[in-house]
Amino acid sequence: MAIWPTQMWQSILNRAVAILGSGPFAKNFGSLSAAIF
Repeated sequence: MAIWPTQMWQSILNRAVAILGSGPFAKNFGSLSAAIF
């Protein structure tokens, strides 16, 4: 796994949250993000 700048990770995570948060995976993703963070 490449080591990316934090800002790049935040950008990717924000985009993933926007996509998944508006989709059918919102509930599962919420549980997953709670487990990660």
